[in-house]
Amino acid sequence: MLEKVTMDRFDLRPKLILAFVLVAVLVAVTGFVGYTSVTTVDNQLESVVHDDVAEADAAMEMKYDLESERLALHEVLTGEMEAAEEFRASQADFEEWYTTLAERDDLTKEQQQLLSEMKAEHEEAKTKGEEIIAAMEAGDEERANQQMDELTASTLNSTKTPPASRKTPTRKWKRQSRRRRRRRTIAT
Repeated sequence: MLEKVTMDRFDLRPKLILAFVLVAVLVAVTGFVGYTSVTTVDNQLESVVHDDVAEADAAMEMKYDLESERLALHEVLTGEMEAAEEFRASQADFEEWYTTLAERDDLTKEQQQLLSEMKAEHEEAKTKGEEIIAAMEAGDEERANQQMDELTASTLNSTKTPPASRKTPTRKWKRQSRRRRRRRTIAT
């Protein structure tokens, strides 16, 4: 039977139609596979952007707030009592970001452990920070410096960050901080 059906038997018109139909079927199959692949990649990208990037952003903001707390305390020690408000603002920001991350149910055990370590560091900085501010307001610089040394020592011992990366504020940072406060004052 196959011997009877040969391409030579057909005219040019059916041959062209068959060729175009085959090409159209190949294009349709390729388009379908491409569309489903792009949809899958889009869904995965959306998951990464909404979940993973949000987690990383919140963690970075928390780390930034911890550093801001510490730097504001250094400013308080230099006699700039306005920095106490920056310290409290950083605390509030940390609490907000912590709440955002703590409510998530998709954190791994390691992420939960790091989150609890950051919270403990924040709580200690909060307690010591208020003691430092109170001591400076009372004019007891010696006690404030002692509290700051204790806070710095406990922070260096509790974190996985190497001590070389934990530096005291520089004059450049202090100038930038003063400029930020001036801009905020001017803006309001």
